[in-house]
Amino acid sequence: MKKLDCLGDICPIPSLKAVEQLSRLQPGETVQIIVDHSCAVTNIREAVTKLAADFTVEEVANGIWEIILTRN
Repeated sequence: MKKLDCLGDICPIPSLKAVEQLSRLQPGETVQIIVDHSCAVTNIREAVTKLAADFTVEEVANGIWEIILTRN
């Protein structure tokens, strides 16, 4: 699994990085993205719905989210 640390990045940077990383994945591969802005979770979700990807998110600490994207 590839990892993408977006801690401290403000929107739209996490979304742009997520879309770029997702476009490099082969079907079945995943990327883990760590963000610390709730707007990034929403923006990444909206950005990847246009692409073929599964999206899961979990708040792993107060104000820290782990997003898992899997390329279909």
